[in-house]
Amino acid sequence: MAFEFAVQLEELPSGTMRGVVVDGQKVLLIHVDGQIAAFEDRCQHMGVPLSNGFLEGTSLVCFMHGWEYEALTGQGVNEPSACLKAYAVRIDEDGAVYVSVDGEE
Repeated sequence: MAFEFAVQLEELPSGTMRGVVVDGQKVLLIHVDGQIAAFEDRCQHMGVPLSNGFLEGTSLVCFMHGWEYEALTGQGVNEPSACLKAYAVRIDEDGAVYVSVDGEE
């Protein structure tokens, strides 16, 4: 599993999310309560970028039709059969966040 640099942790404060491109893939990074999660930046409903949505506590909400996901697991809330594709994350001692898009978490 190859990890690629995504962002510095200081650029992703707790309670925020950010869309980035890692190794040519659109990735959504989410920081909630000291934990970082990475998912494919694509809603399971219509395929729109979830980075255009918003974070409400521990819920990620798609801007288009309000599909909601658990921010740290990617599990669908109002559509339980929907689950986001998760990527593995590593953070080094200097606060660099790395994501692996070549295999699921």
